[in-house]
Amino acid sequence: NKSTAAAGLAAIRASTMPFRYNCAEARIAAVDLLRYAGSYFGDAAAQYDLATLILNGEGVARNPRAAIQWLLNASRKGYAPAQALLGSLLWQGEGVERAPGDGLGLLAVARHNVAPADRPWVDRLFDKAASEATATELLEANAFIAQEASAQGWSLTDELLVRKPPASPLDKAPADENLPMPTFVQLR
Repeated sequence: NKSTAAAGLAAIRASTMPFRYNCAEARIAAVDLLRYAGSYFGDAAAQYDLATLILNGEGVARNPRAAIQWLLNASRKGYAPAQALLGSLLWQGEGVERAPGDGLGLLAVARHNVAPADRPWVDRLFDKAASEATATELLEANAFIAQEASAQGWSLTDELLVRKPPASPLDKAPADENLPMPTFVQLR
């Protein structure tokens, strides 16, 4: 039942001992409980926790594609840790085809959604990706952010955007009022 699974999940999360130090049976039970909570209750935190176990091969065979699917499910629910980890994987191309614009955009969205306890590590991932981004990747990331902001009903602010893309050379050209006006040929 729902309360039993939730209690089991809470007990797993409350444990201060990392899974790698627990016995194999406990890791397998944890994976089963997380899979149950993630599948039947749609618990985003359980989906994220399960994804990290699958990604690291703890209690289950390592399977980056399955982990990414769980991260995607949790990300769609607005769960910032999942958004940050999935964004980092997309940025780096780990277990998935590299999509740097989407990855950086998802990292920016995670920064918008993140709880204070997770902010330091999410900020580190974002800052690293943003510092490595090309102008094209920045444009792609900001397009991703704009689409997400529209879907979520957020105001699109400079704070939400990664960085302003570099201005085009035409924007930098000084205005010269002495330049001749173009002439147009009138066709009859």
